Amino acid sequence: ADGVRVTKSSSSTGFTGAAHFYTVYFEGQNVAGDISQLEYEYCANGIPGGVNASNSNVSIKTILQGGSVEHQRITLSSDSGTIEQVSSFMVSISDHNSNSLSSGCLQWGVSSLGLASVAGTEVRVGSLIVGSNGVTNIGDNTFDIHASGFVEGVIDVGDKVNPGGNCLGKIIESRATTVRVLSENGSCGANPGDQFDIIPDTSIIEYFSGQRTSVSQIVSVTLFSDRPVLTNASFFKLQLTIDGVSMFTSCLHFGVDAGTVQTEIDSLFDYNQDGVIDSMDSGHIHVTRHGDGSATWGYGYVYDFESKGSSMYAGTSIVLGTNAPTIEVIKNIGSSGGCSDASGIEDTIDSSVSTVDGNSQIIFPSTVSGSLHPGNRIKIDASSDPDRIYFVDNISLDGLTVTLTENFDGTSMSQMATVDLISGGVPQISVEVTRHGVDEYFYDLFFIGRFWGNLSPAQVNVFGDGSCDATSAHILDGMNRYIGATTIAEGGEPSDVIVLDSGYHGDEEGATDIFDVPPIFRVHDDTSEIQQMIIKDDDGTVIWGSVSPSYKVSFLGESTGCIDYDGEEAEVENALNGLSNLCPSVGACVTVTKSVDSVVAPNGFIYNIYFNGEEVARKNIADPGVGGLIVDLSHTDCVAFDTAGGEAIELVTLKQGSWSEAFSSTTIPLGSLASSSMPGKWRGKNALGLPLYRVTGMAWTVEFDTYLGNAPPLEGDIGTLPASAASVVIHDDVVRGINPTTA
Repeated sequence: ADGVRVTKSSSSTGFTGAAHFYTVYFEGQNVAGDISQLEYEYCANGIPGGVNASNSNVSIKTILQGGSVEHQRITLSSDSGTIEQVSSFMVSISDHNSNSLSSGCLQWGVSSLGLASVAGTEVRVGSLIVGSNGVTNIGDNTFDIHASGFVEGVIDVGDKVNPGGNCLGKIIESRATTVRVLSENGSCGANPGDQFDIIPDTSIIEYFSGQRTSVSQIVSVTLFSDRPVLTNASFFKLQLTIDGVSMFTSCLHFGVDAGTVQTEIDSLFDYNQDGVIDSMDSGHIHVTRHGDGSATWGYGYVYDFESKGSSMYAGTSIVLGTNAPTIEVIKNIGSSGGCSDASGIEDTIDSSVSTVDGNSQIIFPSTVSGSLHPGNRIKIDASSDPDRIYFVDNISLDGLTVTLTENFDGTSMSQMATVDLISGGVPQISVEVTRHGVDEYFYDLFFIGRFWGNLSPAQVNVFGDGSCDATSAHILDGMNRYIGATTIAEGGEPSDVIVLDSGYHGDEEGATDIFDVPPIFRVHDDTSEIQQMIIKDDDGTVIWGSVSPSYKVSFLGESTGCIDYDGEEAEVENALNGLSNLCPSVGACVTVTKSVDSVVAPNGFIYNIYFNGEEVARKNIADPGVGGLIVDLSHTDCVAFDTAGGEAIELVTLKQGSWSEAFSSTTIPLGSLASSSMPGKWRGKNALGLPLYRVTGMAWTVEFDTYLGNAPPLEGDIGTLPASAASVVIHDDVVRGINPTTA
């Protein structure tokens, strides 16, 4: 099947000692990552006479778990102070065979969890037992061990075994029902009936952070507007997520006091892990409000949420360090999110408007040109939610048809609906982590052994729950502690991480180039969307007659502020990145470059918009004006463009985006040799540690640090490379050396 490659042992016969081995490589996109082990069954047809389960054997084993290496992190967090040297926490992991491995109780901040040693001692696989012929000593520390069933394909050469728990060694031969073991200590005390233990590769790399200064996380939620907000409507909710569980507050109004928010936050989680939500869960996240809604504060307020634990009750707090909650504003604010839309001063535009349920257009009996403009907020009394606010997208030339940014939801009426214009500031909300939490200690566990695949999250105890000796009384000069377990990377998942067979040793730090050998590929083209905005004045009479016009850009109904027609790259870039509908995360989504072209953009500028942020890269972005970016040249907040005088903006798509693999410091998307626009495929078996070569050659610059004066040119030697295909060229005197001590 596509994506699977199978190889067969070349010299096998299928008889004892020469079993057929088929190796299955899962290489395609549809089978990337960890794959459930294949199963087999005997078929009645096609088997030679006399061959059956009593004298033949089929076995399947997973040689290498596919996908990424499982990476888990254990964190020990504190608010302040220290803890007495008593056992405080324990960690348990379970493998895919339901084996449970425990570290036992450990002191707070111990240098190692010791799970690698536990796994190496306790994890065993295999269903065979030592057969009736037992063990035969054949000398030179080697022993033949009879097994209860076929061993070919079940126990392989190189496997580590310990039959009966008293015969530790490695397999040097596997044939029929007998294996030959090279004993590590020269002895083998296995007996018939003993469990034939196979010791899998359970290697675990553990990284210990050492002690660090604990830091509480602070998240700032900012409410702001471009004008005073004239509403007390409860229009937004906050969502808190801890350990994958999300809870949200009731609807909150613009400028809500800190005490109300504090009460809402306190009631969301069992912060001290005692099984109930009560008064002892108060204050683990401390809420403060800054600002007075004036222009100085952006017509708004700033709320700080500090996850620092309880100042009243000693014990556990789940919000310490990196386990601090993710705080977000529910995406659908206002009526669409179960709250009220933020209104303001209402002025009736017309009481004889026609509406159609499910349609975005409303019809006025007389023109509203001059009364309504794109971006205005309106209320329609025929709406299913009378407090719902709609935004005006555009108005027809005759001023009779107004198109909303969304479909009208309400009663269809013919010249009976009342439309009110809403004035006042439009509330905006931003959320930012202003200080990241830091744990006192953490332990990173990388399950690199071939035995491991995708593991269940590690289990840890609740601090002071009696599992270990420590209680809140052992905390010195502090109040709270937290023991956390997090999966950083799921094992067996498709991964773009390269695992090396040894550590890197060299002078380079950070991102660096890597090189490989044939087969030869091209680097796949970047497939991220590029759009272009052309700002021009092509009227030769009066250039920029409006003097200094400005414009707004909107995406899915959300608009930027006014942008100067000649704004710098950073101004346009920041404005677009500020659109949460386009760029919902904190990081940048687009990069903007500015240039001039007197032919394409006479008297103006060209802005190329590269959709290269994580949220939008390598995706098809809606075309301008078709669900994509829309430019408003005449917004009432801005200085309008003189379109009649030739002032214009064109927004076009230069390159349509499409999905492809990412190009990053650690991954190179392969293109075929024939065309870099076509994906390339690696056809070989999985391999590690391969070098990578750039076949177009390499160049080195040699700088003489201590040699004063002009140095003689270096000489090149192609060594064993073919003279017809290789050459070394040296360019002397790129910078000519000067000895200042000579005349």
